[in-house]
Amino acid sequence: MSKSSHIVFDIETQFGPQEIQGGWNATDKMGVSCAVVYDFDIDRFEVYSPLDVEALKERIESAERVTGFNIWKFDYPVIYGLPGNRRVEKLRFTTDDILRRIWSALELNPDGFGANHRGWSLGDVCGATIGASKNGSGAHAPELFKTGQFNALIDYCKNDVLLTRNLCQHIADHGWVSNSQGLRVEIPPWS
Repeated sequence: MSKSSHIVFDIETQFGPQEIQGGWNATDKMGVSCAVVYDFDIDRFEVYSPLDVEALKERIESAERVTGFNIWKFDYPVIYGLPGNRRVEKLRFTTDDILRRIWSALELNPDGFGANHRGWSLGDVCGATIGASKNGSGAHAPELFKTGQFNALIDYCKNDVLLTRNLCQHIADHGWVSNSQGLRVEIPPWS
C-alpha cells in the first residue's frame, strides 16, 4: 500500500453506548459498522465494511497525516478494540483531531469532558463555521447497520467525512472556527 500524505476518516459503530455494558467506556465492544476515508492526494472516498477493519488500520497507519473529529478518544479506540481511556500511541504524531485542537485552543483539557467542553460537536462547528449541516445523527447509525440500511449508513458516514474535510480546509485557509453559541476560537496550524 502506498503512503498517502493526508487522509480524513470517520467510522460508525455496530452498537451504541446505551446497548453495551460500560457505555462510553466500552469502546472495545462497539464494533465498526462502516468507515469512510477521503484521500486528499487522489481526491477520492473509500468505504470500509466491518470485514475490512485490518485494511482500515493499515490505511490509517500508512498516512503521514490523519484528520478526523474526535478520532483520538473515540474512533481509534473502537477500531483498535481498546476500552475506556486507552489510546493508540503509535498514531499520536500523525493524528490531526480537530476537536482536540479546538479544546486545546480554548485551554480546555483535551482528554477530559466537562460543561465547558459542550457546544463543539461536528454539527455545531460546521454549521457556524462553514454553513454546512450533518445529514443525521451518529446515534442512529447502529440501527441503520442492524436493519441492513447500508447505503444510508455509508451516506451518513461519508457526509461526516466531507464536513470534516471542508472544516479542515477552512482551518488551513482561515485559522478559526465558531460554534452555534457564536463563540469563535483561533486554531493554530497543524504541525
